[in-house]
Amino acid sequence: MTAVLPGSAIRLVTQTGSSKSYPPSRRLGPASDRRTVAVVLRDVASCADLGRRGVLLRPAIRSIIGHKRPPGGRGDREIAVDLKHVERARALPLPDLCHSHDWSPIAAGPGQSVLAGVLAGVTFLAVTVILTVPRESDGRASADQGLKLLFVSFFGLAVAAYLLADLGGEQACPRAEMEEALGGAILGTFAIVMIAALTWLVAAWRDDPKVLQFMRGPVYVAAAFVLLLLGTNSVGSLNSDLDYGSHAVVSWVMYLVTALAAVAAGAQAWWLEYIAGSRRPDASAGTRGARRVSQFAGAALGFLAVSTLASGWTLAMPAKYYYPHPPAWSVYATCGFTLVCPAGILILAIRGLARPEPDAEPDTSQASCGVGWPG
Repeated sequence: MTAVLPGSAIRLVTQTGSSKSYPPSRRLGPASDRRTVAVVLRDVASCADLGRRGVLLRPAIRSIIGHKRPPGGRGDREIAVDLKHVERARALPLPDLCHSHDWSPIAAGPGQSVLAGVLAGVTFLAVTVILTVPRESDGRASADQGLKLLFVSFFGLAVAAYLLADLGGEQACPRAEMEEALGGAILGTFAIVMIAALTWLVAAWRDDPKVLQFMRGPVYVAAAFVLLLLGTNSVGSLNSDLDYGSHAVVSWVMYLVTALAAVAAGAQAWWLEYIAGSRRPDASAGTRGARRVSQFAGAALGFLAVSTLASGWTLAMPAKYYYPHPPAWSVYATCGFTLVCPAGILILAIRGLARPEPDAEPDTSQASCGVGWPG
């Protein structure tokens, strides 16, 4: 678009060829030119070629790119204006229920909320069992670790159920994409916390090394599945919110982070099962397990706190903030956060699973029985 300043009037010429005249400027210096063009652009919304039916666009002046004077120094002077940033003046395209997308987070959110609520109910029942059913003294330490993880998973799943249920009332598709990325990451992360807690409950009621080894297998499979979903969730949210241009580089970086996290989690599981697990448990095994559970639970709670604040900020921003596209930095930050942080927590989850303690060894238990019951 070019603003042409002849001697008697200012004429705005758009890319389609339409024009509009304005009173001349008193001075034609650079500062005056900027003010004059700003005044011109405030009225551009009335030009039919810049609007669509029911939606008027207001170009926002950012800078004057340059001045161009015809040869000889006489004639009209042209001012090129940067119009890359355009904001909607009225009539946002609401309701926008993602019907133009191949997948709708608004339609999927309520169903995922039900799943999170059911899992939260399961954790609440497990907490009730631990607090009401008496346990032998040798299983209380494992029950305490399981209780700690169950409380953490209950809070996380309850928050996920609420955030995903909110999607049922969402009217702005770009905002729903970001909410789904955050809510889905919370759901997947705390589902793994709940499964990890079950290994400690098994250790409390049936401290058999073979049973514990079997229980850790499904946890590894579930962690790999959740990690895959986190990667696809982040990449899908990025491409849906920023559906202009190419984001192949960022998408491949996210896939690479997912692959590296999977390799790190697999190496951690292999080391704990076949290298460290082949050693005889020592007296510090129980303390080491409790410390790992505390690190795991603390990281999960920190992720929940930051995710909740990010979800609140996403919901608090008005719909016009997300149109025609949300800011790229907010989308990148959300997608990166919902991939990197849960991936680190899943690695800590593998470290925090229940493993045999010294009192679970057959030889140790027989010796303790012989001492406790002489003759």
